[in-house]
Amino acid sequence: CTQGNSGAACHNYAYLLENGLGEPKNLAAARDYYSRGCVRNSYESCEQYGRFLMYGIGGAQDDTKARASSLTACYGGQPNACYNAALLHELGRGGAKDPMTARVAYENGCKNNEIRSCTSMSYYAVNGIGGSKDETAARTYAEKACNANNARGCEYLGIYLTLGQGGAIDLIRARTASETACNANVFGACAHLSYLLMGNRGGTPDEYRARTFALKGCNGGDAVGCSNYGVLLNGGRGGSQDIELARAYFKRACDLGKKEACQF
Repeated sequence: CTQGNSGAACHNYAYLLENGLGEPKNLAAARDYYSRGCVRNSYESCEQYGRFLMYGIGGAQDDTKARASSLTACYGGQPNACYNAALLHELGRGGAKDPMTARVAYENGCKNNEIRSCTSMSYYAVNGIGGSKDETAARTYAEKACNANNARGCEYLGIYLTLGQGGAIDLIRARTASETACNANVFGACAHLSYLLMGNRGGTPDEYRARTFALKGCNGGDAVGCSNYGVLLNGGRGGSQDIELARAYFKRACDLGKKEACQF
């Protein structure tokens, strides 16, 4: 590393120090050698140095340096660094918020199969953050994420399939995607699934199951879940009628920000 000026050697030695392999574990020294590797054009080292800086490993947290190091690693083909760089630019850590750079980093990460980046890129594309609005791309990113078992990606895909964003409406697949996300405790997806089950949307109505998913969404803090559960209770749909309890759930939905529930 020091004598041969090899970035790869610096990276390998830092890895040994980080994990206590053949050397006593020394995170401060690992951080130093990842830094040396990065300077010597080891993009793997830049990724790890950025991670150490971002989370304050082996020394003080330094978001400014983490931002630069992670972005360098991202452009050098390190997908995990792309996610970290995007997050720092999105949140304005280590500098001003920069949605355009965040979008580029998320896109690069997703292209290299960093699946969290695909989910974030879907959100950016559907909302036109950091660039043009592109519902077709948003759906493609969400589908890639969902197929890789990313629950948030499945939530987004369920919504796109329901609304026909970026392609045809497909309520059968919307149910499947939403249930996958709900099973992973994405509570907005539970509320959305309850909505699909409350009507002839993607299959026969199943208001008994709709109650289950609406309540799960509500208990997870989702206003739509609370409102849907109130509707089912109020109408005796999927179980016994309980108007007083329905009012309590409408109030909960109202308190969580669903204005339509405030009238009940």
